[in-house]
Amino acid sequence: MSYNKYHGHHLKDRILEAVRLYPEGATPKFISNTLKLNHSTVRAYMRDMFRRGILKQNYKYGFYSVIKTIHGITNYNIHNIYLTYTFTDINLTTSHKKIRFDNIKLKLYFGKKSKKATCSVSSDKPLSLREFLMAKYVFESEVKKELNIDYLPELYVKSVEINEDFRGVRMEGINAVTWTNFIGMLEKVYNKKEKVRKEYKVSVPMKADVLVSVLRNNVDVYPLIMRVDNIEKDVKGIKEIMRRK
Repeated sequence: MSYNKYHGHHLKDRILEAVRLYPEGATPKFISNTLKLNHSTVRAYMRDMFRRGILKQNYKYGFYSVIKTIHGITNYNIHNIYLTYTFTDINLTTSHKKIRFDNIKLKLYFGKKSKKATCSVSSDKPLSLREFLMAKYVFESEVKKELNIDYLPELYVKSVEINEDFRGVRMEGINAVTWTNFIGMLEKVYNKKEKVRKEYKVSVPMKADVLVSVLRNNVDVYPLIMRVDNIEKDVKGIKEIMRRK
């Protein structure tokens, strides 16, 4: 392909993020219409990503979809993590500990009265899922070592903020929408410059394994664009009703 390196990279990112919104797959024509790009250009980029192993293709229908790997989910940005264990049959001694690795800072606290081991995780930049899993592993190991035990109770995420950006997509007629999803996480979708940002926040304590499963499998009740389309239709309907009054 003959294209400017920066321009080509930007286009590829836009196309890939658009395809990612449709786990069931999308055709080059559909993506080109969605992004208002030349059909031949989009088809060429999608074929190139297929050859590189980024996309997979359903040959019968011509649909492309993103191959889900541990590398395909690093576009999640994870902030403000607070993890906690609760012990009912072990006596804890009140203590503090700080650990730092790869610019990730862990603050551990063991509470005698609360019978909890807690950990706040912070970093100079947002964490990827891989870095979050590493911090989780370090916390688990330190708790086992501190308490001299081989087993641990269920680990809970008391608070966490996660965001994911979709470039080349805009919501028309509305700037933001918020709802609670099926696993109790608060979700917010809003326009941010030349992209749509989707944020997740834990509204109630959640099992860490559930959160990891959601992020690993990119679980969504509905594709984002379908939600945006429905929201835009509702807004247009409301505006039309208000105009007639």
